[in-house]
Amino acid sequence: MKKSIWILCLAIAITGILSFENSAIAVLNVSGNVAQDSNTGFEWLVMSQTVNKSPDRIMAGDYGLKGAGWALATISQINTLFLNAGIKEPFNGTSSPWNYDAINHLIALLEYTYEVNSEFGDNFGIQAFCAATGTSPGRLYTPNILVGSTPTGNVGGANISGASVPSSVASPTIGNWLVRANPAISPPAFGSNSATLTNNYVPLKVGDKLIKLMDIPF
Repeated sequence: MKKSIWILCLAIAITGILSFENSAIAVLNVSGNVAQDSNTGFEWLVMSQTVNKSPDRIMAGDYGLKGAGWALATISQINTLFLNAGIKEPFNGTSSPWNYDAINHLIALLEYTYEVNSEFGDNFGIQAFCAATGTSPGRLYTPNILVGSTPTGNVGGANISGASVPSSVASPTIGNWLVRANPAISPPAFGSNSATLTNNYVPLKVGDKLIKLMDIPF
């Protein structure tokens, strides 16, 4: 009987841990031309509003974007956006089937900046400037994501930092990763005891580990 109770409690604890891991994926919604990340409180401008605009002119205050609070995102912020969207690392351009759904969803929210036709179908991607310095002055990196079809199925990939492009370029196929904080959304705050699972039967805290059932004396 005791062994059955332990098995049930462990199953409940493991289910709770898995549920907590899945809940880390942010809720990404679009309102008008803005995608909101529920995990960070950041807003991202959809790509149709950022193409044909050079980073130099955005940073200089043209287009009215800087005055509205928009700024070129850092690589760290873009990395966090990808993770919050459910995209799995590494972000080195490697395409994989397990990243297809997450990247396809993010592109559906932010829109794509370029399309490539192939014999297997259309590939859609976002290539956009970020705030990080490129390989030389006057150049910026353009982190990108891509979804498409291959002979083995649908795949998706992300690439940070991406190519280095002159920051004066204004192109219909290159957007800008523009981000701003939304004061109405606050990042989640965790209490001092948030690392402890308060289950009466299986109390766990940071540093504890589960052992095999056969190692438990009955």
